[in-house]
Amino acid sequence: ETARSPAMDMADKRWRILLAAMVNHPGAVDDFSERLALLNPPNAGLDRLLAELHTPRSHGLDSGGLHSHLMDNGFREVLDTILTPDVYKLAYDVQPSAEPEAVRRLCLHTIEKLEAEQLEAEYFALREAVREAPEDEALALRFVQIAESRNRHREQLHRLDDMDDASWQLTGTE
Repeated sequence: ETARSPAMDMADKRWRILLAAMVNHPGAVDDFSERLALLNPPNAGLDRLLAELHTPRSHGLDSGGLHSHLMDNGFREVLDTILTPDVYKLAYDVQPSAEPEAVRRLCLHTIEKLEAEQLEAEYFALREAVREAPEDEALALRFVQIAESRNRHREQLHRLDDMDDASWQLTGTE
């Protein structure tokens, strides 16, 4: 097994925080479904769980009903990795007793961070591809678009960080 980078570990933690919030507060899935659909979880188990949270079978269930549904449908192992004291220590607001607005803020910031990480990865991959094929105009255009998107996203993250520093630190992004 190869060692994971700290950035990958942080992304994995963010995904666990986000999915714990979604399982414990199912309404958050609806609030962020479009943005979640554009993200790529770091492993197959988390990806399957995210997909299941978007199915009609999962829609409209309260936290207890969703938890039972997931346990009955083969998600016990994944739930055992996200509904843990370690995840609750990282982000208190994913617990079932958390206030909905606190959960929403936590989810929003966590999604913002995951989007930023995904943009960064795409930016660096495209930058390398453009270096290898500088004559590819479509590739160069895509790189410019991603670079602009990356810059806008960074500005947005800075504004969010300024608005509520204490809440964001709970996601492990000190």
